[in-house]
Amino acid sequence: MNKLCGFAITFCCWLAATTIVSLGQSDAGSLLIRGGRLVDGTGSPARIADIRVAGERIVAIGRLTPKKGERIIDAQGLVVAPGFIDIHNHSERGFADDPGARSQILQGITTIAVGPDGGSPWPIGEYLDWGRQQRLATNLLAFVGHATVRRQVMGDDFKRPATPAEVTRMAELVEQAM
Repeated sequence: MNKLCGFAITFCCWLAATTIVSLGQSDAGSLLIRGGRLVDGTGSPARIADIRVAGERIVAIGRLTPKKGERIIDAQGLVVAPGFIDIHNHSERGFADDPGARSQILQGITTIAVGPDGGSPWPIGEYLDWGRQQRLATNLLAFVGHATVRRQVMGDDFKRPATPAEVTRMAELVEQAM
């Protein structure tokens, strides 16, 4: 890993970890990230820019002047990038022991999708409610796992085709989960 990449990952992860906490507070003032090398995910070349965050939104990008009382992070020599989305992982059980999602946050991951390969938490609504109650450090979404839905209707009987009634029931469960 080259030095710039290491700094980028470190800064992105540190920024994600610190702003997740501060952005959730309604009384938090704006935050100015100054002089970082911005890689914005659009395919545009990296550029030096300042970024202002107010509340939960990026409100300005460019050469910005600090506002009175604004929190400032000096990002000169570092790379600033959006949080990454992990679309395929098996973290759904690990959050019980680590709601801070340390492994993911240290990689710059800010959104995690669980259940992409057929197995998903069930019932999904209860799982997502649990995630909100745990105040997970990442955003969380869940796929409706086909094997999970099939198991709800057919048990472990995967060797035969589903009956029309079972297919109808599975469709109802997918609708419910969505």
